[in-house]
Amino acid sequence: MATSTGKGLRLDIQALRAVAVLVVIAYHYGFSRFKGGFLGVDIFFVISGFVITNRLSGYQGSFRKSLSDFYLKRAKRILPSSLLVIFLTAIFARLVLPSISLATIAKQSLAASLFVPNLYFAHEQNNYLNQGLDPSPYLHYWSLGVEEQFYLLWPLALLLIFRKKIIPLLVLIPVAIICGFLMTHHNAVTAFYQPWTRAWEFLIGAALVFLPAVKSKLISRLSAFFGWTGIAASVFLIDTTHPTPGFTTLLPVFAAALVIAANISIPVRTGLPYIGNISYTLYLVHWPLFIILMSRYPGTSRTKSFLIALLALTLAAGVYKYFENPLRTQMRIRRLWQFAIPIAVVAGLSFALLASGSAVATGSIHISRQTPILYSDGCHLPFDVSTPKANCFFGDTKSSTYIILAGDSHAAMHFPGIDLLAQRNHWKLLTLTKSSCPAAELTIIRSAKVDSACAEWEKNLAVEFLRYKAKYIFLAGATEQSYELANKTISYARAYGIGFTKTLDAAIVSGATPVLLSDTSWPGIDSPSCIVRNRTHLSKCDLQPPHSTTTAVVKAIAKSKSALIIDPSLVLCSAGTCPAVFASTNVYRDYSHISVATSLRLELYIASKLGASGRD
Repeated sequence: MATSTGKGLRLDIQALRAVAVLVVIAYHYGFSRFKGGFLGVDIFFVISGFVITNRLSGYQGSFRKSLSDFYLKRAKRILPSSLLVIFLTAIFARLVLPSISLATIAKQSLAASLFVPNLYFAHEQNNYLNQGLDPSPYLHYWSLGVEEQFYLLWPLALLLIFRKKIIPLLVLIPVAIICGFLMTHHNAVTAFYQPWTRAWEFLIGAALVFLPAVKSKLISRLSAFFGWTGIAASVFLIDTTHPTPGFTTLLPVFAAALVIAANISIPVRTGLPYIGNISYTLYLVHWPLFIILMSRYPGTSRTKSFLIALLALTLAAGVYKYFENPLRTQMRIRRLWQFAIPIAVVAGLSFALLASGSAVATGSIHISRQTPILYSDGCHLPFDVSTPKANCFFGDTKSSTYIILAGDSHAAMHFPGIDLLAQRNHWKLLTLTKSSCPAAELTIIRSAKVDSACAEWEKNLAVEFLRYKAKYIFLAGATEQSYELANKTISYARAYGIGFTKTLDAAIVSGATPVLLSDTSWPGIDSPSCIVRNRTHLSKCDLQPPHSTTTAVVKAIAKSKSALIIDPSLVLCSAGTCPAVFASTNVYRDYSHISVATSLRLELYIASKLGASGRD
């Protein structure tokens, strides 16, 4: 059903590419009306599935030659601009981004060079739809990784199995959809980056190649109308609260398929076909440009985002005209293995450039991102686990006197100090901590569904409290921010208070003395990066004392039940502010959690509140 212009390009597909990249940019640059702009990548996958399959189905030579020609042309199309942007990003990241971030970015540049960034970000559980720390300038390369991994297998399957057989393909698509959705349900962050959860999007595009062309003008126009309407609805109505890829992803994918099936040309005068021509390069440059410029000139505004978007368009047009197009048509590489040389050079140079600039100190200030050992030994439970790991005992493990630390990551961040306290007082410390799951019975929504693992874990706390009959039970939670709750009929603070009361009562029933570790201030930005950027004006990174309504409610409940309240802000904050640096070290290790050094610093204060032995 493919038709072409004189240059071999369908103007409607180029326009579809243009819309896809523009909505992605609008989403990344913070234009709030385009809340579903991240779905532009899904539209790209459909287009890619159609275009690549159409090309493969036209090969007439031997299997080996067809496969070789495909991969060689694919490499010539993808690699030059991709490697150029990877290397340029490394140069400017070295010059502009905080040195403490460069070691991590170096690994990301290597993953991008080898077309496995999606697997890297999945392994790191980097939530694309909810970025916390300073975002990676290579984050957008995840989609290229998905594409290239899919195309390692699809040409083989197409040329050996499917050819022009539409029935097996139509059977495979619903199977791929169901498998993808099940994986998203199991772990939305991991599923987001995997090629097999996205395979159905490519396959729907591929299936269009084997369907008969639409001959009725009426049907064609209706198809185009519903397709473009569906894309618009996706961009403006779907948001990040919906799991992706999931049921809502069906709308932009099938809408894009309707536009391709309609095959109605878009006038060149709209400018969309041209933007479609440079869409690949535009996609590559827009994200690192935004990250680097926003790091150099902090502060968001629509005007600034619009100007950066214009700059991205200009850069993309220049790279396309003077580098990408000439190199693709004039490149003398005739063997696929020859691309290993530029890949190795760019990967090596980018990694070395970034890694050599990394540092853990800025002037006299030492920066540490070290996490408590609970993370490395598996005792701090991840999102999808509800059963506490066995033998998570610390302190004096031979003691028969237990203390318990329970809550989310804002409990786990206190572990170094509590562990030291337990050692000095010969207590056996049991840790019951879980990511984004506070010491309060709450029904939390994660990736648009109830976090059942968290709910089960929270209810089991009472059982664990009774089992160990602890001397003290330390309860903590991130009350300076809000989780998404299923119950939206009452205020967040009241809902949290009800849930916290249940956990607190369970601690009291167990016979322990409950201790509330009140939440610390919430930087909201990566505090170590802020320190590096403002090393001569550190006050710009200072914080206000904790002030959320939820924090106040939890304190009031603890006081009403005669629980012991320990407020770290009384130590960390002075004269109305909470400094980001203390004794030449960072107080916070990221955008919300105190550093290991800060936790150890609080140990003596906690000991004094308990009337226990502390560090001399």
